Amino acid sequence: MPFLSAFTITQGADCSQFTVNDTSSYAVEGTGTFTARKLTIQKSDGSYLVLGGTTYNSYVWPFNAGNSIVFTGNAVDFSLTVTLAHTSSSPQGGSIYTITSVAPLVCYTLSGFYTFANKMAVNPSLEKNYKFVKDVMRLFIEQESAKKAAIDGNSPSSQACLDRAKYIIDNLTLGY
Repeated sequence: MPFLSAFTITQGADCSQFTVNDTSSYAVEGTGTFTARKLTIQKSDGSYLVLGGTTYNSYVWPFNAGNSIVFTGNAVDFSLTVTLAHTSSSPQGGSIYTITSVAPLVCYTLSGFYTFANKMAVNPSLEKNYKFVKDVMRLFIEQESAKKAAIDGNSPSSQACLDRAKYIIDNLTLGY
């Protein structure tokens, strides 16, 4: 059975954090057969993610550090291209040692959506404010579009959706 590199990216209620989990099965090749595990995280503009003074460009992720890394200090939604690469000392035929995926972080956008939807629930007269309702719905559409673009592997388009959502959140007013 070949080795397959795999990972997931999760984001909880704290929008300033996200987690990368190495979900590779080490039953085929144990962690001792690898000379390195490296993580690269690129933003949609091609620059590398820098958090806490660490640049995630072929960041060496030691096996003794566990299979999860929690990233903190994220201030905005990003569309990230994440690459996990394993270097095997005895490669197995048919194995996949490097995997890349586009991951949109949409927590701030959804938080804005829920905040404004809550305002409508508390003040039902806002449902008659066409611009307000339209912008609230655009937030949901932009985060869905960001996820779809990421599934298609298009990080710049995904980021453009997140940038539009941030603009809506920053400029949405009630007009009183």
